[in-house]
Amino acid sequence: MRIDGTSAGDNLQGTDGDDVINGFSGFDQINGRGGNDVIDGGADSDSIEGGAGDDVLDGGDGNDFITDFASGSDTLRGGTGADSISVGHYGSIGALETLVVEAGTGDDRVELNSSARGTMTVDLGDGADKISLGFISNAAVTISTGAGRDTVTLQQSAFLNSAPVLTDFQVGDLGDVFDIGDYLARNASNFDGSNPFGASGHLRLRQSDADALLEFDRDGIVGTGSSFTTLIRFSNADARAFTAANIGGYAPSGDPVQGAVISGTENSESLTGTVGADTITGLGGFDQIDGRSGNDIIDGGAGSDNIQGGFGDDVVDGGDGDDFISDNGGSDTLRGGTGNDIITVSHSPSGPTTVAETIRVDGGSGDDRVGYYVFTTGTGTIDLGEGADRLMLGNGPGAVRATLGAGRDQVELSSFAAQNAVPVITDFTSGVAGDNIEITSNFAFGFQGWDGSNPFGASGYLRLVQAGPDTLFQIDRDGAFGRNAGFQTLARLENVSAASLTADNFSGYAPTFIAAADLATAFVTAPTLVTEGVDSSFTLGLTLKNVTNVGTAVTMSFLNDRSTAANGADVNVGSFSGTFSVTQSAAGDYLINLGRIAVLDDAAVESEETIAIRITASGQTFETGTDSIVVEIKLRSDDPSGTADADTLIGTPGGDVLRGLAGADSLSGLAGRDLLEGGLGNDLLLGGTDGDVFLFTGSGLGNDRIGDFGLDDVLVTTRKIIDKDGDGVILFGSDRDLDFTGGGQVVITTDARARLTSLEYDGAFAVGDLTYFVYSRIGSVAGVSDADLLL
Repeated sequence: MRIDGTSAGDNLQGTDGDDVINGFSGFDQINGRGGNDVIDGGADSDSIEGGAGDDVLDGGDGNDFITDFASGSDTLRGGTGADSISVGHYGSIGALETLVVEAGTGDDRVELNSSARGTMTVDLGDGADKISLGFISNAAVTISTGAGRDTVTLQQSAFLNSAPVLTDFQVGDLGDVFDIGDYLARNASNFDGSNPFGASGHLRLRQSDADALLEFDRDGIVGTGSSFTTLIRFSNADARAFTAANIGGYAPSGDPVQGAVISGTENSESLTGTVGADTITGLGGFDQIDGRSGNDIIDGGAGSDNIQGGFGDDVVDGGDGDDFISDNGGSDTLRGGTGNDIITVSHSPSGPTTVAETIRVDGGSGDDRVGYYVFTTGTGTIDLGEGADRLMLGNGPGAVRATLGAGRDQVELSSFAAQNAVPVITDFTSGVAGDNIEITSNFAFGFQGWDGSNPFGASGYLRLVQAGPDTLFQIDRDGAFGRNAGFQTLARLENVSAASLTADNFSGYAPTFIAAADLATAFVTAPTLVTEGVDSSFTLGLTLKNVTNVGTAVTMSFLNDRSTAANGADVNVGSFSGTFSVTQSAAGDYLINLGRIAVLDDAAVESEETIAIRITASGQTFETGTDSIVVEIKLRSDDPSGTADADTLIGTPGGDVLRGLAGADSLSGLAGRDLLEGGLGNDLLLGGTDGDVFLFTGSGLGNDRIGDFGLDDVLVTTRKIIDKDGDGVILFGSDRDLDFTGGGQVVITTDARARLTSLEYDGAFAVGDLTYFVYSRIGSVAGVSDADLLL
């Protein structure tokens, strides 16, 4: 059928047959629908949709919008003007398709997506054109960029079954651009935002005959799960001629990425950063700012702004006004400032999954909305600030601490428990004017078979658990009558009494609560203290309380972030994992031995350390109110002595006892009140800060040196030093060394490196059959004749 428009703007609809449609002049809206159509938009800007079938679409003159979202072998021509051409052939993986795009003259925009088999051939024509490549799962793509400086962008969600070919890509600083920044942010793991051609090893350019290949290794040089594959083939291009300008700011040489300083005005404008570390200032007006990749610093300034931080460790400040701030990757600090701001943090695990992120969100003053959907590892700290704010939390794996601040705030939680760490709300206010956890239809969608009654009631979907000073908000997704889900903790309300919470805090539903101790079905037995050199090992035991038939999956792991002891150096804690099925004729406790943990004795003197171990037993409840508990065991040093050889003993910030015994030893107490005894041999003694005791017993002590004898230190001997004048002042010999009766001498220098030539006698004390004599620097008040000096 032939369909003709007029010189005015027309709305022309084709048939399901083969149509010929002419729009002529005016802004025409044309839809060919089914059939093999030939459509000409004519003069002026038009909107053309081809529909199904093998179509030929020509925008003609003007800035046309041409869309092709149905199957078929189509030819799309933009004509003159700045045209926008979008292709989306989905679901058509049967017949082979031949797609031809001729953008024409003007600064055109082309977007390609297709699941169809066949070929896609694009000629961008003259102008500064942009083409965006998305999901192309089966077609072979060939692109001619044409005259002008053109940009080829690989979308974040791009999927390329084979490498597109760019036939005439112009290299050099003024040449064409292949923009890969957004794609890297979503798809590269182990990536920190630095130059991917550099040490991370994610990209490389390789010459293959006459062509240059851009190759991508998804997990970089440190990963072992992937290797280099070709993303793009640059036909007849020299890989050595590419510059940072050709690859979106990334120098193929691997040189560091250069950022930019960008400043707006008091007017509204659009500001776009680079892939480097940018500093962007919006100043006044409604600014739209995109930091892109890199560790950016962005300040929206006055006015309501729309700011996208992009990938990288960004600091974003909305400033005054009602701002929209979003971010999709990196360790970021996001501040709303004054005004009713909307802040959305959405980090996908498909990007740099092995890089733990530290994220801080500060809503500032005003009624703010914060959406926190972070599914990467790391920590998140949220402060909503003043105002009636709303917090929306996803159930990602990272630890989240949220402070709601002043005002009655609303909290939306996922009805699915967090993957690893339970989010903590630090200041939830209970009662009539307090904060509210929303139990809306959205949240209740997670309740299986819910009849709309109070979910805290007999239906058993929700409950509160008093666990120490905190309240746990828990969900059982299949309720009291289901057997599959069981209770899981959605949030911990820090320092909140469950009894103080009312229906006003849960969208009108009156809560019920129970003490965690009353719920406990399991407990762990462990020592509270072990000592190096005394305890060679210890055992952890998991007891299931009063069971007959039960199954549980048990895991045990060492927590590096909560331990000060080092696994492998101080203790050996291996990972434990096992599934246990218990069957007993009569109910009773059942003990699961989690194995022996070795305590390692070393020569270092350490202050009391902590061993932290997490134990999880699926389907069980510990005193924490959850199926997981962290056991902390103190590890004490045995204050080791040296050997007959030359030893180096180093203390800790606490009070230590260091004994060198024989050999030329070096003893260093560091901070804390330490006791140092060199013993036989020529020893170097350094007490450190906080007042130390230097002990000399017996005879034949050797020639020792005290390197930092301060006004707070004392010297204690078991042989009284002769005071010739009886005035309490001990003068050293002519060699300025302190000589001991029976052999041995010591050179004493102060903590200011000055050499001492005298001491004062402070008195004596007895311990058993031994008498100890105490000396200090003249004028010191540290000399105390007390057995406590021996620690």
